[in-house]
Order: sequence, then C-alpha cells, then structure tokens
Amino acid sequence: MKMSEDAASRAKGYLLLFIEAKSDVNVGRFVAGSPELDVWSSGETELDALKRAEDAIRLFLNEIEALGTLEQVLRESNVKIYSAPPPRPSLASRVRHAFRGAFTPLTMPIPHHATC
Repeated sequence: MKMSEDAASRAKGYLLLFIEAKSDVNVGRFVAGSPELDVWSSGETELDALKRAEDAIRLFLNEIEALGTLEQVLRESNVKIYSAPPPRPSLASRVRHAFRGAFTPLTMPIPHHATC
C-alpha cells in the first residue's frame, strides 16, 4: 500500500502490519484483520475483506491516537515501529503469513506528535 507524500512527510515512524483474510464458513463471508491489533472486518470476497480491514485499522489507529493511547496500544501489541518506510517483508515472513491464509502487508505512517 502506497502512502501519500504528505503523510510520509509528517510521519515520525512507520508500522508494518500483515492483514490476513480467511473464509468463515459459518457466515459465508471472508473475515480479515490484524491479529496484532485485534481489529477485524469482513467482506464477500478476500479482496473486499482485506480492503475493509485496512480501513478499520486506519480508523482504529486514528482513534487511539486521538485518545492519546497510541504508544501504549502499539507497545502492548508488540507492533514493530520503523524509523523509515520498512523494507519489503522477507520471503520467510511472507511464507509464514501465507500459511495463515490470504494476507497483504500494510505500511502506515505514525504522526510526529505520537510518542512511540
């Protein structure tokens, strides 16, 4: 996922999350989200579920930032913070996540005023 130049210029750091998607046979939909943050959404297709999960994660991070708890949540979730946009995930990391189901890496900027 590419971020805007404006977001990148305001970033203090970056997160790299893996959004996973799996079929939920009980409801006949795909469920996707971030296990680290425990934020999930669903969709009719894997792609739809992944996109909705990305939106949900962005909303969640914006809300915890507004509440002043971004640092605490990221620390408790063991989410790695990078000082520059992180490199492409390694082959081993991609394979490990692929075994869990469909996934997509998501890079997100952390605003300057966050104290991570």
